[in-house]
Amino acid sequence: AKKSGAAAVVSTTPFYMNIGQEELVNYYEKLADSIDLPLFLYNMPGNTHKHIDPATAAKLAKHPNIVGLKDSSGDPYTFQAYLEALKSFPEFSVLVGPEEILADTLAMGGNGGVTGGANLFPKLYVALFEAFEKGETDRVQELQEVILYLSEQLYQNENYSSSYLKGLKATMSFEGLCQGNLALPLYSYSEGLENRRLALFHYSTFIVRYFKLEDWKIIQKRLLLKAMCGVPRDHVNHIS
Repeated sequence: AKKSGAAAVVSTTPFYMNIGQEELVNYYEKLADSIDLPLFLYNMPGNTHKHIDPATAAKLAKHPNIVGLKDSSGDPYTFQAYLEALKSFPEFSVLVGPEEILADTLAMGGNGGVTGGANLFPKLYVALFEAFEKGETDRVQELQEVILYLSEQLYQNENYSSSYLKGLKATMSFEGLCQGNLALPLYSYSEGLENRRLALFHYSTFIVRYFKLEDWKIIQKRLLLKAMCGVPRDHVNHIS
């Protein structure tokens, strides 16, 4: 990874085996000792079924090569507990995964986010962070509303537990950033769902790149209605 240009390593907890917090500490310390890149802890209990306790994170923050934590639990209370446990380590970064609570976690004292949508619209997420740094609370809220809209339209499909990854990979493939293939046991959307996602993606792209904040509510309703009605992809340039 370092030879390929990686700046850090993000590591989830081990899964399958039943392990406790002391074993997590031992695991991460040995991992941090064995690599040349800085290490970020990754709390993703929804996938690994293992949770990094805030006290465990505080113990690991003492290691010179463990520099931060990404929390994808989606629970603001868990995020707040990390901030409280790590307040004695100001250089230790606490980042959020789910972009739906990005603004909230920044307000709590978080250092930023590692979000899926930033792969598609990086400037949108940078703009929100910069607005927060400048104290522009109204701007932060407006940009967070756009992020929530993208989340609802691009990632969520109640028919699949894996809808987030399916939606993200599909929309990234529309942008030419990657192929839309998924490793088994996951698989890509059907052609019909792909076409619907493609329509929603292009309208979402229009929103992010061209919308005026004061017209956001009007544009949101108009584009959502058009996308749901199956307006062809090549009509996107004719929306006023």
